[in-house]
Amino acid sequence: MENNLKKNTKESLINYFKGKGPFKELGLNLLDKHYSWSLPKFFYEGSPLKMSGSNFSKNVKIKHKLHEIWQKEKNSRKNIVRWIIKDWGGIKGNKDSTLNFYNIEANKNSPATPYKGIASFSKVLSIRNPYEYAIYDARVAVSLNAIQLIENISEGSAFPYLSGRNNITGHIQKKIGFSNQKESAIKTLTNNPYNWSKISEENVYSYYIHLLGEIAKELRCPLYELEMSLFSDAEKLACILIPSLSEHTK
Repeated sequence: MENNLKKNTKESLINYFKGKGPFKELGLNLLDKHYSWSLPKFFYEGSPLKMSGSNFSKNVKIKHKLHEIWQKEKNSRKNIVRWIIKDWGGIKGNKDSTLNFYNIEANKNSPATPYKGIASFSKVLSIRNPYEYAIYDARVAVSLNAIQLIENISEGSAFPYLSGRNNITGHIQKKIGFSNQKESAIKTLTNNPYNWSKISEENVYSYYIHLLGEIAKELRCPLYELEMSLFSDAEKLACILIPSLSEHTK
């Protein structure tokens, strides 16, 4: 691995997940309340998708259901990959050839995790095994850096941002949001006075999974809950650090 796990990075994330200090109204204890992601009307095979419970619990149920099907029905994997990315994930732009690549790669014992397309492909991996893989997307990357900045740590880890379309966390076309601000830019974080270690695009996913895996063991919670918390609190974390971002609409 490119870097050893940074102690300060890990500790700041644990403080966030536990809801300590500036993260009192955030973290795992409020995940069921804060997590919001709309579900498609239909499942991958066309049946109506009807589930009870909170938005969080519904998404967790789907994750486990898909994982079970993935393990038992190999012939369904191609359709599951398409549904996960396009319907559940809302990423419509992937070509059939790209989806086929994800399906083939996800079936390997040790799948490659290139930076390009990782927001999509990590969704597939998180279904293949939700206890070993987690989604790394634009919001998660923002949360990882924002948490460390809020904690004002030294020797942190600068996670590369992904292209997003959220006005608060970062919009690739409008050039607004957290990931486009000078004070949170990777160049800023890796120079004085921060001097964080830059996590390369090539190795960021393995570093991220290793980091969450260590925290999941310590907090005794599923890996996917950590990722879902980072995703759900991204806007709030961005606004704690840069309050003016709250003026943007989603």
